[in-house]
Amino acid sequence: VIANNKDQFKKDLRAVREPFEKPSVVPAANQFQEAQYIAEQVLALRDEGISLRDMAVLFRGSFQSQALEFELAKRDIPYDFRGGMKFFQRAHIKDVVTHLRLVANVRDEIAWMRVLGLQPGVGGVTAAKLVEKMRGVDTAEALVANPPKVDGKAGRAFDAVLLAVKKMLAAKRPSDMIRSVITGGYRDYLEAEYPDFMDRLEDLEQFALFAEPYDDVTKFLEEVTLTEDYGAGKENGTDDRERMVLSTIHQAKGLEWDAVFVMGLVDGKFPSQRSLDEDGGLEEERRLFYVASTRARRYLFLTYPISSGDDTLMFSQPSQFIQELPPNLVEEVRLKAAQSPRFAGGSSLSRPSSSWDDDGPTIVLDDLGERKPTKPMGGSFLRDVNDL
Repeated sequence: VIANNKDQFKKDLRAVREPFEKPSVVPAANQFQEAQYIAEQVLALRDEGISLRDMAVLFRGSFQSQALEFELAKRDIPYDFRGGMKFFQRAHIKDVVTHLRLVANVRDEIAWMRVLGLQPGVGGVTAAKLVEKMRGVDTAEALVANPPKVDGKAGRAFDAVLLAVKKMLAAKRPSDMIRSVITGGYRDYLEAEYPDFMDRLEDLEQFALFAEPYDDVTKFLEEVTLTEDYGAGKENGTDDRERMVLSTIHQAKGLEWDAVFVMGLVDGKFPSQRSLDEDGGLEEERRLFYVASTRARRYLFLTYPISSGDDTLMFSQPSQFIQELPPNLVEEVRLKAAQSPRFAGGSSLSRPSSSWDDDGPTIVLDDLGERKPTKPMGGSFLRDVNDL
């Protein structure tokens, strides 16, 4: 692959290790199946004797990790995150989760304090007074039907939150509730507070896609809470279990693991669209792909989703770097409901999980992989992009 770069010194690379296994190319139906496959393979490899500390999942940007983080937490697979903040620990994700908590439990005073505090001119004292006025209300529906009377600036802030609650109740499903929040007043808040508000909105749309399989907001919040709290034991010094690594590719330079998964290999993300518009950008992305692929000592898995989110009509193109791989040097793993147009023929994966179908033929980011802040038009930038 790296030989396709023109701007480089010609070199002849020779491996010093004996060949082990061909890299596996794994097209998945969507990002959720991609995450499930990776988690299943991690457990299978661990059962074969490879420790978690000798496994890593690499991605171009930290925004690609949310589905995998969720899946690892559900399966109790410990991990360290390098190259950014965990998805569910980001401020805007927490803000929207807190909005959902108001619908699930209108008596959640901590949630009310956070959501009210997002309103202009509302501090802790005012928020506490508003919470006091709602004591005795048992459901969000009852609050909307008979809200307490609040005057002045506090009243306007309360009305704004009450409107958000009404919209969430009307939306019913968690994914639609999330979208009702990000198309309402919360969008104005993000635009006024953060120079990278468009990136945060994209995160939130990914969060909405993530919520699509759920019909009940309470059940969804239980799953999110599990993921939010995952890893807290290590941070508190109470969990010393071995952990696998989730990392941006830039943070993985110079490191190696026995098993490496490179995920999200679709055009527009890796290589990024921005790189295609810059001189030398594509070759730099190809160098990153080379770096990621050569982090693996024994097993290499190259994965990508065929469709975006749950919408099977929105297809993604495999990364051109996958297209550049000689078909005879890789094996493709075909999962259920995932059909790849790129490779035909090959052999099955040597250690498939029983839940996967392997019978047929197989075969804007900155330099650190983080979102690059862009200054929007208008608004007041009261917070720094890294103020999370």
